[in-house]
Amino acid sequence: MSYLWPVLFVALALTGLALLYWVFRGQRVELYAPADLERYVQPVDLAAFQSLLSPENEDFLRAETSPAELRSFLRQRRRVAAAYIRRVAANAAVLTRLAELARTSSDPATARAGAELANAALELRLLALLCYARLQLERVHPAAPEYVRRVAGAYGSLADRASSVASLLEPTSGMRCARALASR
Repeated sequence: MSYLWPVLFVALALTGLALLYWVFRGQRVELYAPADLERYVQPVDLAAFQSLLSPENEDFLRAETSPAELRSFLRQRRRVAAAYIRRVAANAAVLTRLAELARTSSDPATARAGAELANAALELRLLALLCYARLQLERVHPAAPEYVRRVAGAYGSLADRASSVASLLEPTSGMRCARALASR
């Protein structure tokens, strides 16, 4: 029994390190131009993602469904939200690579926009990790889905910023980048 706490602590520490590695490393992508984004990103339907956890929808469901149906529906919504979160995190990792591409530009405005995109993508990836963990915990104990709404808003902002950076790198790529990242 005396070995339980140290083993638990080491397991939690290793899990934390693995999660940090996942956040910072991201995905390995071969991105040489903004046009390559379409090959690696998965579009996110922002309108559906944002309305998925709308408080008004939940209030309506509480009034119109039985408690058992409501719990079942909320579990299903959390699964769908987790799938959106995984997609957002993967896209943020790809956008980190786009930001690296922009930061190496000789144009100071493009390099600055790339640095800002890199910071925003990393911040969103961290937020997505926290949100995903929270959604998994909510399977055990439901709580307010505020983090999920924050991820959806941050992803919309990141997609806009990425299309601006893509336009700076290649003027014809901005709209293609925006369409590849999110449907609105």
